[in-house]
Amino acid sequence: MISGFNVELNKNSISEWKEYYQKGLEMYSDLKRNISSNIKDMIFNDKIDGDSLQNLWFPTDLFKDDKYIFISHSHQDEELAINLAGYLHAKLGVKSFIDSCVWGNIVDLNRQLNDCTLNNEDYCKRCECQQFSQNLAYVHMMLSSALMTAINKCSYVFFLNTPSSININKKTESPWIYYELNIVNIISANRKTQIAKRKEIYNKALSESVEFTANIKDMPKLTYKDLWDWEIDYYLSDEKVNPIDLLQKYC
Repeated sequence: MISGFNVELNKNSISEWKEYYQKGLEMYSDLKRNISSNIKDMIFNDKIDGDSLQNLWFPTDLFKDDKYIFISHSHQDEELAINLAGYLHAKLGVKSFIDSCVWGNIVDLNRQLNDCTLNNEDYCKRCECQQFSQNLAYVHMMLSSALMTAINKCSYVFFLNTPSSININKKTESPWIYYELNIVNIISANRKTQIAKRKEIYNKALSESVEFTANIKDMPKLTYKDLWDWEIDYYLSDEKVNPIDLLQKYC
């Protein structure tokens, strides 16, 4: 990963990308289908093949031949993330990795591991608490590791800064956004140090939400106008230039 961008958007800019939703949805669906397939094959005699599962969620082969943008977003902004992915691919030929592709599969995996069913109020039953908590911790630990690998493999991270991801207290209520932003900042800090030497599902059981300080102060801002300028730069550039390389000027 080269850098993360704090992508600040307004309602007008969001509506501009709706025409690209279908294209983004095709990319999203293909990736989600790949991630969803064969989850049952990852479980052998009630044990998870952790290496295979992590690679299923975030296949490292995906990043061998193409440069990707990792789109970090609130689950409420999933449609916006898909719109943006469609826009980037249609206008710049840039591929995006949308992290929400895996969230539903975590729920499915937890349910399979714990032989879980839901009652009429959507609360789990038939889950032995200690075993359920342990399995849940294992799955989230594997996902956290896979997330870190994927963010590091992608060229840039676009954090969609909207009222859904950052609340009125300038904090995020999503532990996953908090985790992803911390990964971006750690990787960015390490990279800057290296350069200098050479030279980051709501739980119904909770009655109150938890909020975290969103570590975005060192992430350069990227506005709708910047994205437009990036598109123009690409069209005016040499044909051999990779559009992702042009993002360097905004860092």
